[in-house]
Amino acid sequence: MKNVEGFFTSNVLHKTIAEEFENWDRDSKDIKSISEFPNVPLIVIARDSKIAVDSWIKYQIPEKEAVLYEAQWRDLQIELSKLSNKGKLVIAENSEHEVYIDRPDIVIECLKALI
Repeated sequence: MKNVEGFFTSNVLHKTIAEEFENWDRDSKDIKSISEFPNVPLIVIARDSKIAVDSWIKYQIPEKEAVLYEAQWRDLQIELSKLSNKGKLVIAENSEHEVYIDRPDIVIECLKALI
């Protein structure tokens, strides 16, 4: 399933989305009940924005929308990495959504840093 149409029409995708929505209220209440994120080592690994934008464009998503989407996504990743004073953001250059497949070396490097 390497194309956008196949992805968005997949029964697996729709089942996953339905399950996420089904648990949305409970999960959001659980998250909100946490008074403070613990000050633990935290590494957020982010995909390469340029590669991601190029992928969206390849699937006929307008460049302006792709750039805005990736910028928003990066802002959220930065925010996530700042939840801990020991947090940091690592950009996995030359990777798309599946960083663990495109750049397993970075995932391994980050894991070693946490050990």
